[in-house]
Amino acid sequence: MDEHDERLLLILIQLQRDNNELQRENNALTHTGNEILREILKQVKRPDILGFTPIIPTSLGGTMALLPISPGFTPGFSTTTVPAGTVPNPSALPVWTSSDPTNAPLQPNTADPLNLSTFVAIPSTAAVGTVFGLTIKYTNADGTVAAQTNSFTIVAPPPPDITGFTTITQDV
Repeated sequence: MDEHDERLLLILIQLQRDNNELQRENNALTHTGNEILREILKQVKRPDILGFTPIIPTSLGGTMALLPISPGFTPGFSTTTVPAGTVPNPSALPVWTSSDPTNAPLQPNTADPLNLSTFVAIPSTAAVGTVFGLTIKYTNADGTVAAQTNSFTIVAPPPPDITGFTTITQDV
């Protein structure tokens, strides 16, 4: 090996050392960049929904009276997320189910963009005393599931409204 070959070999060895050093620096920068991205993601990530408050009958829309859970009626039901202030992702909303789709079929509340409320269209043929469960489930981005189930009983409908009176007579 002549002097020229030795110089080339030394240059190649130095280039390999420099390349290894650059690779270590690049790996360190990539690791640091990934850590920074993880921190940013934590700060901008939608907080997980951990659960729901108990499902309650409600007068949805604020103008309708609270309807009985009775045959022939369509009462509304609602819940809120836990922790308070968490919001479902609009592209993956919570899902409602009824344990008895025959006697307590669901009717979506199209006025609720977050799907935290629903209606139950109880048919006039539903048996009084029937118990049904309403469940709401939501799957967070990380795959964890928040759910709430409550049971309700179909009760007898209220008596009909008084719509008038018979002729007034004098009792003797």
